[in-house]
Amino acid sequence: MKTIDLSRYAHDRHKEKERGKASPGPVITLSREFGCPAKILASEFVETLNKRITKNKWGWVSKEILEKAAKELDVKPSERT
Repeated sequence: MKTIDLSRYAHDRHKEKERGKASPGPVITLSREFGCPAKILASEFVETLNKRITKNKWGWVSKEILEKAAKELDVKPSERT
């Protein structure tokens, strides 16, 4: 099974950015209580960011997309290194 080291990924992305080879970032994650309308919150947050930041547009990714990506990469979505 393939493992993903998020700390290493972040470090490598930072180095790529310093060399001018990285795509736009950063990434913001939202933690919430059960029952919170996360999709609505994320959508409104992205809309607010995009009104204030014009260089790069923000988007959001749902947990379903993350779960699909984890499945395709053959890793568990909850797996930590």
